[in-house]
Amino acid sequence: MVALKSILYISFLLFSCSTVNPGLSGKDEKAGEENNADSGKNVPRKSGIVNVKDSAVPVYQDIYDMIRGRIAGVEVSGRSIKVRGTNSLNVSTEPLFVVDGVIVREIDDIAPETVKSIEVLKGPDATAYGARGSNGVIIITRRTGKD
Repeated sequence: MVALKSILYISFLLFSCSTVNPGLSGKDEKAGEENNADSGKNVPRKSGIVNVKDSAVPVYQDIYDMIRGRIAGVEVSGRSIKVRGTNSLNVSTEPLFVVDGVIVREIDDIAPETVKSIEVLKGPDATAYGARGSNGVIIITRRTGKD
């Protein structure tokens, strides 16, 4: 149960953030909008983006070549990616991979020519993915038939 004078902050990745006063009814919703002045600090930001343009697509051997050396703080060694420089002997340092909105374990089978963009979230930007995003999140968007 939520106390009457509480304010709920609701945020989803890729959606705008808003503040909701649970004590307001639907009629009073306009009155609560003045509290929605968001300075941008609560909106999820991308830490690094690699956009692929049709006219300037170099030939890449694999998806790892597309990421290698293009985003600060991202190290690519062979088929291993490390975001934010975490080191551990017992715990995996692999980032969370999200391909077309679906969490996947590996990205080895993705053909570079099918990639539209690669976004890397690190630090506080990756908190929308919880503990699984603690080593960073790599979001890959592939081309569709319309692209």
